[in-house]
Amino acid sequence: MFRQPKPSGNNGGDGPSAAATLRPLLYGDVPVAQWGVGAGEGDPWDRFGAARDAVGSADADTAVAIWSGIAASPGLESRHYLQAWTFLRRSGRQPAASEAKRALGVVAEMPVNDGHDVLAAYEDGSCRYLNHSGGAAIVEDRSIEGVQLAVRAWLDVGRSLAAVIGPWEPPELPALPPGHMRITVLTPSGPHFGQGPQQQMMVNPNASNFVRAATALLQLVVNLTVPPPTP
Repeated sequence: MFRQPKPSGNNGGDGPSAAATLRPLLYGDVPVAQWGVGAGEGDPWDRFGAARDAVGSADADTAVAIWSGIAASPGLESRHYLQAWTFLRRSGRQPAASEAKRALGVVAEMPVNDGHDVLAAYEDGSCRYLNHSGGAAIVEDRSIEGVQLAVRAWLDVGRSLAAVIGPWEPPELPALPPGHMRITVLTPSGPHFGQGPQQQMMVNPNASNFVRAATALLQLVVNLTVPPPTP
């Protein structure tokens, strides 16, 4: 299935736009105090909540044990693994070498006017498209073969990129000015990314291959989420 969150904010509502709301959730780096708050019950939300309580009680060992368990649990959404590894790294733990470069997600941020279109895809097969105008679409149906093939192809390019770029260690990615693009691979060892003016970035074969794979997926997502014109 796909969902199109209703735009708001600069699109005519009183709050932030759908894209502005979703964008901080793409990278797996939401702070401990915020990840899972109000998300409901069930696994792994309950475990993240228990770890959050442990952090509040200064019980770092319990929190680390819970996050380690989440990181090792099969079948979870990719962003849960990214969040668990973000919390573990900030607690001084690092993934094993065999896990460090695992491409759990890929993100392309392309300049459009004074903003950016953002496309993200994850190892679990889901993807999210945030339009510079504030609209957004979420594709969660893993049965759409073309989308799944495009996601896997993009992740393959991401793995190649992560192999030649080291992880970013600060807690936040740098600002992305208008006219600049950013390509990011999300891994247990942190985000591996490159950014700069679009024309300069696209000269690099790694960047152009990454964008080409992202564009192939974007075309499928747009076809799924944009209604055909009325005859």
